[in-house]
Amino acid sequence: KAICKRYKYSTRHTSYIHFIVRHHTQPHSLYAAEQNKTLTPKDLTLFFMECTDRIPDLMLHAIAEMKSKSGRGTPEGQAFLDFAVHVLQNDFAQFKSKASTPPPISGHDLIHALGLKPSPLFKAILRFIEEEHLSGKKMNRADALRLAKKYLNNHQVPK
Repeated sequence: KAICKRYKYSTRHTSYIHFIVRHHTQPHSLYAAEQNKTLTPKDLTLFFMECTDRIPDLMLHAIAEMKSKSGRGTPEGQAFLDFAVHVLQNDFAQFKSKASTPPPISGHDLIHALGLKPSPLFKAILRFIEEEHLSGKKMNRADALRLAKKYLNNHQVPK
């Protein structure tokens, strides 16, 4: 941010650059998890939820970074490129499609079906439901309400 300020970049450009720099290791971490066979759909979903519209830019930056570190045409660089392309063409495309559908429940459901009062807990519950829904779990309203009840049972509810 300090460098951007020194070069008199706009707030929008500074925010963009800061975001890319702050998150530039995430694609590499996902790739390492994939190589170790520990990458889960939820890991990708959380990455997509956090980085949203900047995923293509972030992946392009990660590809350029990998190419600069591993050299041109190396097997490691090619494997990362294949991973990045797959993430963009398949996983991110599926995420965007699923994210464009309405969530299975809303705050009104938490009020009427579970008897909760509006609170910061709403955001946590709805985020949890959204993560599960976007991770590929098929769920309807009843499934989502069951998950919300489970969340409430597992997390201390402020009084």
